Amino acid sequence: MKFYALITLVFSFNVFSHTADDGDLEGTWILAESKWNNQAVELCQPKMTKIYAEGVVMYTWYESSEDNFCNKLSVGQGTYVLKDGIVTETITNHSNSALIGQSFSYKPNFMFDKKSFIQEVTFGDDVLFERWGSKTCDQQKCARIN
Repeated sequence: MKFYALITLVFSFNVFSHTADDGDLEGTWILAESKWNNQAVELCQPKMTKIYAEGVVMYTWYESSEDNFCNKLSVGQGTYVLKDGIVTETITNHSNSALIGQSFSYKPNFMFDKKSFIQEVTFGDDVLFERWGSKTCDQQKCARIN
């Protein structure tokens, strides 16, 4: 029985999720879920947003290392490249100037409708998990990655 459950899980993951193709990231994305080292992270209001357009990414974020971090919305800008299903973002402007010039990579895992994706980014021994949904999902039903 466990074998069949495992086969079903693997099949579902492969059928309902997809890697990124050119143009898939274009648009506005709202953060729906975040975990740091598998621990849920509080989502502040307004929710963090990413906008991808023609190789440029702009985003809002909260500095979680500060007290009352939900009171300080910050912004960043950078470039992104999608190659072989891997996204590499390089920070070119940021509220925290120490981050300018840093790059990180991740492999976005899209749902079949391409309206939500998950990303995992490793920072040394730490792992950031994020689930992003298209801004259009507040107006239409979108598939969800659990």
